[in-house]
Amino acid sequence: HPVPRESIPYRLLGSDVTTELIYRLAGCRIEEIRGDRHRVTSFTTATPVSDVETDVFEFVYATMGWVRPIRSVLQPLMRSFLGQDRDMSRRQARGLEDDPALMLVGDPDMQFRWHGRLSEAWHEAQLNGGTFENPLEPQTLRWRS
Repeated sequence: HPVPRESIPYRLLGSDVTTELIYRLAGCRIEEIRGDRHRVTSFTTATPVSDVETDVFEFVYATMGWVRPIRSVLQPLMRSFLGQDRDMSRRQARGLEDDPALMLVGDPDMQFRWHGRLSEAWHEAQLNGGTFENPLEPQTLRWRS
């Protein structure tokens, strides 16, 4: 989708800037931000290392040559950004300890619905000794955070 024109960081990429989020199960997120002059791509992986811990890695590629020399300035910003996600995940985990009923709504929660449907299909195939078949159809989600 197009990004807001008033967002100053996106202006560095040129005009007609768009962003696309791509999720690859399990645990991969790719964000491509494209403008008419430059592109930034981030690749995030989440790898469970135990029942209560997950390693998260973020790799960023930018076509602007001036980014590399200021990478030491940008790294703390990225850590802060990922830290917000970590803190929110911890809060969510505490909130889910009592197994509350979940209300999943529309496109923003579609990834959770997909995960549930994929898990059910996977477990069913394992139990029945069958072949896993993806129950999902390609779909474009439309929401903004």
